[in-house]
Amino acid sequence: MTSSVLEAAANLHQGKLNHSVVCQLLENPKFAELTRQIALYQEGVLASGVAAQNQMYNSMSSLMLEHGQANPEDMSAVRGAVQEAQALKRPVYADEIENITRNFRQLLAEMKQNGPERVKQTAALTKQKLSEITKVLPRQKSGLQLRPEGIMGMLSAALNQITVPEEYQAELGEATDQLKQAIWNYMNTTYNIQMEMNAHHKRNPLPDDSERKS
Repeated sequence: MTSSVLEAAANLHQGKLNHSVVCQLLENPKFAELTRQIALYQEGVLASGVAAQNQMYNSMSSLMLEHGQANPEDMSAVRGAVQEAQALKRPVYADEIENITRNFRQLLAEMKQNGPERVKQTAALTKQKLSEITKVLPRQKSGLQLRPEGIMGMLSAALNQITVPEEYQAELGEATDQLKQAIWNYMNTTYNIQMEMNAHHKRNPLPDDSERKS
């Protein structure tokens, strides 16, 4: 066994690779075809054929130009033929990369499984949680009264719906806490500013139109 095979086996054994994803890849016929394409890309098999074809067009162009130089009356037609020959050339690796990328995307689409349904379920659950929270928010005659704690409750409910694999939960939890604190500081500051402005307007009301006219 080569060192790369041993390292791959060690990564799988140590849990560095997702077992479920690896199994799905190995079971999918498109993955076998994808590995074959990547191997050909690494070895330059197809690229060498494209390079040889491009060189053939270059050589043909050189011969035609040599003929045009020896026969000036044909030079106009030669230039047109050379342009057509050069237009047939292709980027050496472009087609391979495009095919590999397309097949990989198709493979991912087949592996997606319940991804879209999970997205819908998470959105629906978040909507339900936020609806439950908004029902208990304080209301006055003027309508719904949003305070920082109410808004934070809704945001926290939404953030808590985000799920990640267990090995990333601690990192996500720390990031979520930092985000909540930053949002709370912002909302609390803007709320206090608004309350101070409202109090100022009550203490110093603007004159109405009749007072201004008099």
